[in-house]
Amino acid sequence: MNTTLLLCGLTAAAGLLFSPARGQAPAPTPARITILFDAFGPSPGPRLDWGFAAFIEYGGRRVLFDTGNNAETFAANAQALGVDLTRLDAVVISHRHGDHTDGLRHLLRVNPQVRIYAPRDEYFGGVTPAGFFRRAEPALPARMRYFQGQVPARVPHGSPWRAAHLTLVDSAAAVLPGFRVVRNLAPTGQPNDETPELSLAIQTPGGQVLVVGCSHPGIERILASVAARQRPVQLLVGGLHLVETPRVDQAGAVSSFSRPGNPYNNAQAEAGWSTLKIELLPGNASFASLEDARLEIAWYLDTYFNLDRRHSALGYRSPHQFEQDLKINLP
Repeated sequence: MNTTLLLCGLTAAAGLLFSPARGQAPAPTPARITILFDAFGPSPGPRLDWGFAAFIEYGGRRVLFDTGNNAETFAANAQALGVDLTRLDAVVISHRHGDHTDGLRHLLRVNPQVRIYAPRDEYFGGVTPAGFFRRAEPALPARMRYFQGQVPARVPHGSPWRAAHLTLVDSAAAVLPGFRVVRNLAPTGQPNDETPELSLAIQTPGGQVLVVGCSHPGIERILASVAARQRPVQLLVGGLHLVETPRVDQAGAVSSFSRPGNPYNNAQAEAGWSTLKIELLPGNASFASLEDARLEIAWYLDTYFNLDRRHSALGYRSPHQFEQDLKINLP
């Protein structure tokens, strides 16, 4: 899991501070998020490892979100940062992946009665999907059919956390006053489309604070699921899983869907290349070499096209002149 904190200049040891609403005095109780487990951090500092865990203090409540990739590292970091895991109001586990759940081994040793919220999922003891049992083959003898052909209405799945006090969440649930979890799932066909994930939304006077695990369903989908309750989202903390996403996709850029030479949905780009060819290579001429092409095109775009060439769409001004006139006329 790759963790991105959308806040600068704060360390795991110091925690992330919620800002109070404008005009209000700071709350007398702590309002902070302490990162217990991450692959980023200062040196010296908490042990670094793949995964995520965060300890949230707000409104007198103490909530743990995820438990990291290694129970021993999780325990050591909690102790080093002064986090008492025996004093928790609730725990939220975002999803079933081991880099978010392994610390449960330590947590359940020191606080076996704590209430844990997790997505309804096979891994946490949810029901085995009925689709596994739908196919009926009457010609087969009973011994060759699931449950001899008499499938129970519910088939609970095995889980390593049967001793835990789990609340499995189907859509959304209130954890504590001002704390709620929302469940999302990636669209069918996308990576991890069978991995439901919980995110934690904390209501504050200045807006929501949203804590996420890996954002497998997509951060846009998660944000949309919490936006209807309270806006804006003041702070987003956790993993966005964008490390392998091309930058053009992160920026929301959409490439042309047309076949080469078809200008219908990228007309401006096609028109630009057409103008370049006509003005730079009249009469279907060609460049002498690749280096010659690089130099000529760089001169054409950087010098002639932007500084000197007059464009009818800009009132017969160059782009440079148009930009200067716009600056002068801005209020």
